[in-house]
Amino acid sequence: NFVLLVFLLSVESKLQLIFTDRPLQRIGARIYKKELLTNKFDDPKELAYDSATRNLYFMYMDDEIQNSGRAYVNVITKQAMKIKGIEKNKATAVDNENGDVYFGSENGLYKYDPIDNVARNIGLYNINILKLVIKYNEMYLIDA
Repeated sequence: NFVLLVFLLSVESKLQLIFTDRPLQRIGARIYKKELLTNKFDDPKELAYDSATRNLYFMYMDDEIQNSGRAYVNVITKQAMKIKGIEKNKATAVDNENGDVYFGSENGLYKYDPIDNVARNIGLYNINILKLVIKYNEMYLIDA
């Protein structure tokens, strides 16, 4: 183990002293620590974060189903799980008001059931959903 000592001077000439054993990266005026959450999934895309559960949902290429799959990783515990019940998915959105997670696919709209760890089709069967956004209790989607 090692301790990385970093001195930073801000615009206001305040001296900040940061002790860390992880790599740091500055983006704009902020400093972020880099951390590997999981390496179990190939080519993750379409990230959506649920701040209540601290889960990061994403799409990845699944060799088992020979298509895109869904999974999540908890950013605190690093526990990662595949989500069953959906294939050929393209979009993910988290409703920050109630924590509901939705997935869009070629086969319509799916809602995640965290008890059974499965995504269930809830309708819009004739729509190929490319993108989902939920804001102020309203859902917006892009149909292919």
